[in-house]
Amino acid sequence: MLPFAGAAGVMISGRWPNLREAVTLITAASVCLVVLRIYSRFLDGALLAVDIAEPMPGLTIRFEVEPLGMLFALVASILWLITSIYAIGYMRAHHEQNQTRFYALFAIAIGSTLGAAFAGNLLSLFLFYELLTVITYPLVAHEGTDEARRGARTYIGILLTTSIALQLLAADIMVTTDRNPVYLNQSFRLTFEAIGAIDGDPDFSPLEEQLDIISRSHSNSINYINGGYSRRMNWTFTAMARRAGELTLPTIAFGKDQSPSYRLTVKPAAIWVMTVGITARADWRGPKVLNGRTTATGVSNERWKDSAI
Repeated sequence: MLPFAGAAGVMISGRWPNLREAVTLITAASVCLVVLRIYSRFLDGALLAVDIAEPMPGLTIRFEVEPLGMLFALVASILWLITSIYAIGYMRAHHEQNQTRFYALFAIAIGSTLGAAFAGNLLSLFLFYELLTVITYPLVAHEGTDEARRGARTYIGILLTTSIALQLLAADIMVTTDRNPVYLNQSFRLTFEAIGAIDGDPDFSPLEEQLDIISRSHSNSINYINGGYSRRMNWTFTAMARRAGELTLPTIAFGKDQSPSYRLTVKPAAIWVMTVGITARADWRGPKVLNGRTTATGVSNERWKDSAI
């Protein structure tokens, strides 16, 4: 969200070039520091994932940090800072028009790039990639000449056509668990869900390197809505982790399609202890004479106690 906030700041401060460019540099430097902080936490093994919206049940806009996306985000954020410094000098030296628009759209483009880098599923990647395509159109046509506009139209036509076509052919594969973290000696449910037509049958054997598979099931459903249909397939596993710690479940190949990797936190086994305590007390009161008869009375008390630790 920081690049988008920076774009708003650039638009507000557009009347004051020095302030506008200061906002650009501060935003670029801040984004770079934030990405470096995310990188540090990623190296420490932290599970960094968040769902920000769910447009349809089971279909979320999700951000998740994984190795390739982390590398891409690092490169993009560092280059934005360097490019911003260069662009300020270039724009001023050449007295370029529409500088405020350029810096604002550049910030939104970087925000879209980071959104694509940290996309946790195919829907999120598609949305931010399309936003990046649309936002960069005026950057390509920045000079405002007929040639620049023709080039920009060709650019956006090719990217929109190919990205939509590839999206229609691809399947969105999600990985979820019924809880995270889990305990070493407890079973949990792991689900792979594919929306759309997958390229081939999945091979789940890589999971067995880190998990003991107790049971598995597969379901398939087709929904017809307003003349169209969507296909949804689920593979559900009941499993137990083989070791404690931060596990990264590997990507699973569905033909040419692949599921994302999944970070699972496994805590050490929980130990339950039951103790039973018995306390017995006999109160012997000795013999007594009652109506010419000798009697003896006693009182006993027993207490049971269960506790779990």
